[in-house]
Amino acid sequence: FHRSIPLKILLVEHDPSDVIRARKAIEACKQKTEIYVVHDGIKAKQFLRNKKGTNKFSRPDIILTALKLPKLDGMTLLKEVKRDKDLKDVPVIILTNSIEVGDMLRCYKAHASGFIGKSVDDGEFREKIEMTIAYWSDSVVLPSM
Repeated sequence: FHRSIPLKILLVEHDPSDVIRARKAIEACKQKTEIYVVHDGIKAKQFLRNKKGTNKFSRPDIILTALKLPKLDGMTLLKEVKRDKDLKDVPVIILTNSIEVGDMLRCYKAHASGFIGKSVDDGEFREKIEMTIAYWSDSVVLPSM
Protein backbone atom coordinates (compact mmCIF):
# COMPACT_ATOMS: atom_id res chain seq x y z
CA PHE A 1 0.00 0.00 0.00
CA HIS A 2 1.24 3.47 -0.80
CA ARG A 3 -0.32 6.32 1.08
CA SER A 4 -2.03 8.72 -1.31
CA ILE A 5 -3.23 11.19 1.33
CA PRO A 6 -0.96 13.17 3.65
CA LEU A 7 0.15 11.58 6.92
CA LYS A 8 -1.37 13.74 9.67
CA ILE A 9 1.12 14.36 12.46
CA LEU A 10 0.51 15.95 15.84
CA LEU A 11 3.85 17.21 17.15
CA VAL A 12 3.86 17.95 20.88
CA GLU A 13 7.06 19.82 21.71
CA HIS A 14 7.79 22.81 23.96
CA ASP A 15 11.37 23.59 22.90
CA PRO A 16 11.22 26.04 19.96
CA SER A 17 14.51 24.80 18.47
CA ASP A 18 13.31 21.18 18.60
CA VAL A 19 10.02 22.22 16.94
CA ILE A 20 11.99 23.83 14.11
CA ARG A 21 14.32 20.80 13.78
CA ALA A 22 11.40 18.33 13.75
CA ARG A 23 9.35 20.43 11.32
CA LYS A 24 12.30 20.77 8.91
CA ALA A 25 12.98 17.03 9.11
CA ILE A 26 9.32 16.17 8.48
CA GLU A 27 9.02 18.64 5.62
CA ALA A 28 12.18 17.18 4.04
CA CYS A 29 10.51 13.78 3.76
CA LYS A 30 9.31 12.66 0.33
CA GLN A 31 5.99 11.59 1.85
CA LYS A 32 3.16 14.09 2.00
CA THR A 33 2.48 15.24 5.55
CA GLU A 34 0.33 17.68 7.47
CA ILE A 35 1.79 18.85 10.77
CA TYR A 36 -0.02 20.41 13.69
CA VAL A 37 2.16 21.63 16.57
CA VAL A 38 1.18 22.20 20.20
CA HIS A 39 3.60 23.21 22.93
CA ASP A 40 2.33 21.44 26.05
CA GLY A 41 0.44 18.35 27.12
CA ILE A 42 -2.75 20.20 28.07
CA LYS A 43 -3.00 21.78 24.60
CA ALA A 44 -2.38 18.35 23.07
CA LYS A 45 -5.26 16.88 25.09
CA GLN A 46 -7.54 19.76 24.07
CA PHE A 47 -6.55 19.37 20.43
CA LEU A 48 -7.20 15.61 20.51
CA ARG A 49 -10.51 16.01 22.33
CA ASN A 50 -11.70 18.52 19.74
CA LYS A 51 -10.40 16.59 16.73
CA LYS A 52 -12.15 13.25 17.05
CA GLY A 53 -14.63 14.21 14.37
CA THR A 54 -14.05 15.33 10.83
CA ASN A 55 -12.75 18.82 10.11
CA LYS A 56 -9.78 20.52 8.44
CA PHE A 57 -7.17 18.58 10.44
CA SER A 58 -9.00 15.51 11.63
CA ARG A 59 -7.50 13.18 14.21
CA PRO A 60 -3.80 12.59 13.68
CA ASP A 61 -2.41 9.43 12.12
CA ILE A 62 0.55 9.58 14.50
CA ILE A 63 1.56 11.61 17.52
CA LEU A 64 5.19 12.63 18.06
CA THR A 65 5.63 13.87 21.61
CA ALA A 66 8.45 14.96 23.86
CA LEU A 67 8.60 13.39 27.31
CA LYS A 68 9.36 16.57 29.18
CA LEU A 69 6.50 18.97 28.56
CA PRO A 70 5.02 21.82 30.57
CA LYS A 71 1.63 21.44 32.28
CA LEU A 72 1.22 17.73 31.41
CA ASP A 73 4.23 15.56 30.63
CA GLY A 74 4.54 13.26 27.63
CA MET A 75 4.20 10.08 29.71
CA THR A 76 0.88 11.25 31.16
CA LEU A 77 -0.29 12.31 27.69
CA LEU A 78 0.67 8.87 26.34
CA LYS A 79 -1.27 7.10 29.08
CA GLU A 80 -4.33 9.29 28.56
CA VAL A 81 -4.32 8.72 24.79
CA LYS A 82 -4.06 4.96 25.31
CA ARG A 83 -6.96 5.02 27.81
CA ASP A 84 -9.23 6.91 25.41
CA LYS A 85 -11.37 4.46 23.41
CA ASP A 86 -11.49 6.86 20.44
CA LEU A 87 -7.74 7.53 20.35
CA LYS A 88 -5.97 4.46 21.69
CA ASP A 89 -5.28 3.16 18.18
CA VAL A 90 -3.25 6.29 17.29
CA PRO A 91 0.48 5.47 17.40
CA VAL A 92 2.38 7.62 19.89
CA ILE A 93 6.10 7.98 19.30
CA ILE A 94 8.26 9.49 22.02
CA LEU A 95 10.93 12.02 20.99
CA THR A 96 13.35 12.57 23.83
CA ASN A 97 16.81 13.59 24.94
CA SER A 98 16.58 10.84 27.56
CA ILE A 99 18.12 7.52 26.72
CA GLU A 100 17.47 6.16 30.19
CA VAL A 101 16.36 2.54 30.06
CA GLY A 102 13.80 3.23 32.81
CA ASP A 103 12.13 5.96 30.74
CA MET A 104 12.14 3.72 27.69
CA LEU A 105 10.59 0.79 29.58
CA ARG A 106 7.89 3.00 31.13
CA CYS A 107 6.98 4.33 27.67
CA TYR A 108 6.77 0.91 26.05
CA LYS A 109 4.79 -0.49 28.99
CA ALA A 110 2.36 2.41 28.49
CA HIS A 111 2.01 1.31 24.84
CA ALA A 112 4.28 3.80 23.07
CA SER A 113 4.81 2.83 19.44
CA GLY A 114 8.38 4.07 19.42
CA PHE A 115 11.10 5.79 21.41
CA ILE A 116 13.43 8.05 19.40
CA GLY A 117 16.41 9.85 20.85
CA LYS A 118 16.75 13.47 19.74
CA SER A 119 20.26 13.49 18.37
CA VAL A 120 22.21 16.73 18.69
CA ASP A 121 23.44 16.06 15.16
CA ASP A 122 20.85 17.57 12.80
CA GLY A 123 21.60 15.10 9.99
CA GLU A 124 21.18 12.10 12.29
CA PHE A 125 17.97 13.53 13.76
CA ARG A 126 16.59 14.22 10.27
CA GLU A 127 17.43 10.65 9.22
CA LYS A 128 15.58 9.22 12.25
CA ILE A 129 12.52 11.35 11.47
CA GLU A 130 12.62 10.42 7.78
CA MET A 131 12.74 6.70 8.64
CA THR A 132 9.88 7.14 11.10
CA ILE A 133 7.70 9.00 8.59
CA ALA A 134 8.51 6.46 5.85
CA TYR A 135 7.59 3.60 8.18
CA TRP A 136 4.24 5.09 9.25
CA SER A 137 3.28 6.28 5.77
CA ASP A 138 4.58 3.51 3.47
CA SER A 139 5.28 0.34 5.48
CA VAL A 140 2.31 0.28 7.84
CA VAL A 141 -1.33 0.30 6.83
CA LEU A 142 -3.15 2.81 9.02
CA PRO A 143 -6.93 3.14 9.34
CA SER A 144 -6.87 6.47 7.48
CA MET A 145 -5.56 4.70 4.35
